[in-house]
Amino acid sequence: MAVTEEPILSRLDRLDNLLRQLEEIRRCNGSPKSSCASTPSSGTFTSEGQASSVEFSPNSLEKHCRPIDRVVMETGVKGTVMERLDRIEAHVLKLEEELEAEKTREEEGDKKAYKKGLKQFVKQIVRGKGTHKNKHKDKTRTHFCLVT
Repeated sequence: MAVTEEPILSRLDRLDNLLRQLEEIRRCNGSPKSSCASTPSSGTFTSEGQASSVEFSPNSLEKHCRPIDRVVMETGVKGTVMERLDRIEAHVLKLEEELEAEKTREEEGDKKAYKKGLKQFVKQIVRGKGTHKNKHKDKTRTHFCLVT
């Protein structure tokens, strides 16, 4: 069985589309069921990660056999392969940093809420404002020591 490798431009297009989808999902508060995350993917893959037969259909192959003037125009609009790869890498790194910063903020918020709650609880107990009331507050306590 011959395995055909997916062309690099198709892979770059697919990565561009995946990044857009991830940004849309993120903008929609992680709700993948919302209508704003319904952009279709460019290229479908099997469970093994190989390009499906849809990718090499006559319509998609027609895209690879085009007049040079169209290809030059598309390259001018999209940029060279290396420029596109650089942009995608920078975009992925930016998204990763934003997600890490967001995760850190959430973790710090959780810690602050826990510390604040614990701090308030301790203050209430120290000041005697807790739900537990001391019945012997006004009475003098006598301590006995047993000596044997």
